[in-house]
Amino acid sequence: MKRTMLVNIADALCIILMIGSATYLFAHWGTLPDHVPIHYGWTGKANRWIGKEYAWCLPCIMWGLFALLSVVECIPRLWNTAGIKITDENRDRIYAIMRNMICTTKMLAVALLSVLVVDAVHGGGAVSSGLIAAFLPLIVANLVSWWIKMFLNR
Repeated sequence: MKRTMLVNIADALCIILMIGSATYLFAHWGTLPDHVPIHYGWTGKANRWIGKEYAWCLPCIMWGLFALLSVVECIPRLWNTAGIKITDENRDRIYAIMRNMICTTKMLAVALLSVLVVDAVHGGGAVSSGLIAAFLPLIVANLVSWWIKMFLNR
């Protein structure tokens, strides 16, 4: 299956964000507060804290998620097409849409984790809680839009 420009751009943005987040965390390690946020409520405000040594969990999760979704993105037989029967006629269209959905979801997840790294470096509250809270509906809207496109192109 051929990689689209969208997939290439999304992966490039992910790599930039992942390297940037890890570099940012490393560069600010000395000024990190003793406790960093680990959980955010529905409003986007931090509501649980852990020791700063766990701040590296976010970049590790980010890299792990990127790697896992990159592997899944290349193995169409692992994908759930929600009951759409894959035929010789629709295979290329449906697989292209599914791959785009996976890569854009991966990019949004990496972006969210990058924002959380920046917020953690500043002890929570540095990033607008509205920005953090906006990611969930944004990810859902992304998934829904690709599913609609897939159903229309079956």
